[in-house]
Amino acid sequence: MPRKSCLILYPDGSGRTLAQNLEAIGHTAQIHLSWIIFRNGADKSLCLRSGVLAGTNPGERIVYLCAQFKYIGRTDPGYAAALIIHEELHSLGLSENPPSSTEITDRVVSRCGR
Repeated sequence: MPRKSCLILYPDGSGRTLAQNLEAIGHTAQIHLSWIIFRNGADKSLCLRSGVLAGTNPGERIVYLCAQFKYIGRTDPGYAAALIIHEELHSLGLSENPPSSTEITDRVVSRCGR
């Protein structure tokens, strides 16, 4: 893991930290990120919602990138990277509401930069 981990110490639905979930599967944050599969989400209902740039379900390996993500990737690559880490947290089991999507991304940016 990097010296300053971007993993936020939120628990998953069962109360385990995301770092514990990583340890349980024998991944580092970097390895886990390479394990995630990114797909075009243009045909997914989540991408039809206003403001949604990417999405996955907690604990799942596939992250869907919406059309707007391409624009963010070109215009603000640091923010796009924070969104990828946000989705990595979901793939490790983090749910939303609480914490809100905005809160998750804000915490990633504050810990990891933009």
